Amino acid sequence: MSEKTTIAIIDEQSVFVEGLKSILEKDRGFQVIGSACSASDGLDLIRRAKPQLAAVSPALPDLSGIDLTREIRNDSPVTKVVVMAGQLVYDLVAESFRAGAMAFIVKDSPPNIILESLYAVLRGEYFMDNLTAGLIARHFRANHPNHGLDILTPREKQIRDDLEKGLPLVAIANELGLSVKSVMNARSCIRKKLSLFNHFLSNRPASRASSE
Repeated sequence: MSEKTTIAIIDEQSVFVEGLKSILEKDRGFQVIGSACSASDGLDLIRRAKPQLAAVSPALPDLSGIDLTREIRNDSPVTKVVVMAGQLVYDLVAESFRAGAMAFIVKDSPPNIILESLYAVLRGEYFMDNLTAGLIARHFRANHPNHGLDILTPREKQIRDDLEKGLPLVAIANELGLSVKSVMNARSCIRKKLSLFNHFLSNRPASRASSE
């Protein structure tokens, strides 16, 4: 039996914590090594246990989750941070990644998206759910209206528009008569062509953990 991935949950909402624990326990690939409802207790937990992942809420009573993310990345470089937020705001998303988070998803995301984000981060990949990616894309296009539009095929533009609306991959695949894998491949191609996420991360300040 393969070793489970260790994860700490730092969130002020006990109901969400218990729900997330349930999702992780059903997957059987994760071991929740503890949870905390404040940044100070969470950081103590991270320092002691050095988990592979930390699920962090931006809204904590004693310190913002953004500042906590910076502390985690500095104090425990082996711990990768996934920010799980109750609201979707551009500045919050931007600051989360710039602080060192590797994923941002909204709390009411379905279990498969939550698990997808965690496994992506374990592979060393950045991750955003479709709603978050759409928010970033709309903000980027508003400030760079002509960036990359001429290099997308008509089908890719249609998929990009659907992703920006936050449509699930299955819904997009059904609409276009494609397989989910084809839509996933197209999404990857679109991101590479536009270099959107790389541009988004380019202003992230360096930290002691930024080379990881």
